[in-house]
Amino acid sequence: MKTIMREKQWTEKYPELDTGPVPNESCVSPEYFELERERVFRRTWVNMGRVDDIPNPGDFFVRDFTVAKATLLFIRGKDGVVRGFHNVCSHRGNKLVTKEKGSCPGAVYCSFHAWLYSDEGELIRVPDEDVKPPFYVPLPDRVSGTGGRMFKA
Repeated sequence: MKTIMREKQWTEKYPELDTGPVPNESCVSPEYFELERERVFRRTWVNMGRVDDIPNPGDFFVRDFTVAKATLLFIRGKDGVVRGFHNVCSHRGNKLVTKEKGSCPGAVYCSFHAWLYSDEGELIRVPDEDVKPPFYVPLPDRVSGTGGRMFKA
């Protein structure tokens, strides 16, 4: 079947649109995928779960956000506020929490060197250290909730 161009009146009005095949590079290119990771998935709100999945202070769950190359930890604090963090210890980059969900008594510790973080993301204790530099805090993720759902940006 051959396309008859006179039936496509828009081709005269918009010649830059062309009538050739649509390129598929944006669908298969690793470079385009990396750009999408950075410009789309890291900057938009993404549904991560339900607020009622962590009803009690200390309850948490972990989500692998593979497309953004991140693992996120969501925890309900003693104050009732749900917060999200990168699930990474700032000391050596190990995962803080290895379980998918659970409850902790107001703090999360890294199993590698036992650094202890509060449910608000503050570094509480470093074994054998008297001083805690202020930069030893997991990077918080922006979390918002609506209609019982939690979103991260």
